[in-house]
Amino acid sequence: MYIKKSLIIDLDKTIKPMKASNPINTELCQDIKQPIEESKQRVTAQVNYALVLTYWHIKRMIKTDVLQNERAEYGKAVIKQLS
Repeated sequence: MYIKKSLIIDLDKTIKPMKASNPINTELCQDIKQPIEESKQRVTAQVNYALVLTYWHIKRMIKTDVLQNERAEYGKAVIKQLS
């Protein structure tokens, strides 16, 4: 059987990473990283805002529908009723 030499992969060869000391690569990496990090921060803030609003609405619904605007008694199983 004949195998073209150009198709044989040498497993001993390793892939060399780009050198981070190159100022162009470092600058490019920072330029790419910055908008990604800013987007992550915005998404986190939006998710936190949505969760706070959601929990506030749930608390309001429990207080008006389940507790009829009264304070919960410690022995009352509000969560058990909801589940």
